[in-house]
Amino acid sequence: MDTKTRHENDYVFVYKKSYAMELIAKGHMLFTTMPNPQKPNLIMWVFIRTPAFTADFDALLGGGRRI
Repeated sequence: MDTKTRHENDYVFVYKKSYAMELIAKGHMLFTTMPNPQKPNLIMWVFIRTPAFTADFDALLGGGRRI
């Protein structure tokens, strides 16, 4: 990740594949993928946090703040 231009709070790490695919289908650009630090055999999807992304992600989670 290019941390020179962005802070960690500018990114959203999505651990569930179905959520990531739904967000991509809604038109949100995938920034990168990374190994899951807690489960190295799985990957996590990284998106750039925008107001539109946050609204869609919150709606996907049912209004909760679970990532």
